[in-house]
Amino acid sequence: MHLKVGEVQGRVLKAIVFSTIEFLFLLGLWMLFVSQMERAEFIAGICAAALGAVGDGIVKSKRFAKFRPRPQWLWLFSWEPWYVLDGSAAIFWALAKRLLGRTSKALFRVVPFRSGGDDAESAARRALAITAISISPETIVVGIDRDREFMLLHLIAPTATPNIARKLGATG
Repeated sequence: MHLKVGEVQGRVLKAIVFSTIEFLFLLGLWMLFVSQMERAEFIAGICAAALGAVGDGIVKSKRFAKFRPRPQWLWLFSWEPWYVLDGSAAIFWALAKRLLGRTSKALFRVVPFRSGGDDAESAARRALAITAISISPETIVVGIDRDREFMLLHLIAPTATPNIARKLGATG
C-alpha cells in the first residue's frame, strides 16, 4: 500500500489535532482530580497528560487494542452511582452479619454471557461489562470465558444478575 504525501500529511495533522485535544482533556481531568491550582500539581498534570496522550497514540498506531462501544452502552454508566450505593450497603450489611458471628454467603456464580468475537465492538462490550459490574463493591467479574461464553462473578450475597450485565450481554 502506497500512500501519497498529502495523505500522510493529512493523517499526521489529524493525529496531532486529536492528541492535542486529548492532552488538554486529560490535563483538565487531572486538575479537577487534584482540586488545586498549585504549580507542582500543574506540572505533574502536564507530565501525566502527556504520558497518557502519547501512550494512547502508540496503542492506536499499533492497533493493539480494539474498542468501539455503542453509544447506548456508555449511558449505562449513569447507573453506576446507584450500583455503588447499593453495593456499599450490601458490603456493610455482610460485614455486620459476619461480626455477629454468622457465616458468609459470598459465592461464585457462572452467568451465560455473549462474549462475541475479536471485533472492536465485542471487545468494548466485554471491557465495559467487566468495568461496570466490578465498580460495585459487592460484585466482581473474575473473568469471561470466550470459548464457553460465560462470565464468572464473585458475589458477596446471592442476588440477581445486575441489569447492567444483562444490557451488555449476560443472559442468566
